Amino acid sequence: MPMSFRLMTRAAVLGTALLATPALADDPKPDDPVKHADLKPLKDQLEGLRKDVKDLKEALEGKTDKGVTDDGLLKTVRSLQSTLNRLDSKLQSLENRLSDANRTAASSPLASGTTPPAFASKAVVKVVNEYPTEISMLVNGVPHRVAANSTQDVTVAAGTFKYQLLTSGGGEVTSTIKDGETVTLRVR
Repeated sequence: MPMSFRLMTRAAVLGTALLATPALADDPKPDDPVKHADLKPLKDQLEGLRKDVKDLKEALEGKTDKGVTDDGLLKTVRSLQSTLNRLDSKLQSLENRLSDANRTAASSPLASGTTPPAFASKAVVKVVNEYPTEISMLVNGVPHRVAANSTQDVTVAAGTFKYQLLTSGGGEVTSTIKDGETVTLRVR
């Protein structure tokens, strides 16, 4: 049963009324100038507040008059707090793992500026364009545009490499290159 603002307000008024005038719940004495009829609205309001306090307590505990029981507000809040704590713990674990992964990556040979093992043996393919227009040369699957009457050096791993002049529509060629060697591909 959800707790409403009206219910909370009535509970606060009830508490104030009970503290301020504890004699209101009693019947007036015969010699009191206050008449019983004058107290009837106050008694009705007091009974309404007692019912609201009971409803508030049931909402907090999860009990209802209709025999239906839910988790109640207190249990729900505790459950949400427990879930939040678990999620916080998992998030912290993920942050720690990410931090560890970043430290590992930072200490790898690639991060320190050393040459990766695949390129430990390097060679150069020099593409020379003596043609009067720009050409496109594919070297190991990577396209390289070379301006007219210019040269471009492409670093490759020693061993087998492939190249293809895309501008002419020629086929792919496979060749080999040794460590430290420079192979020149000239387009005229």
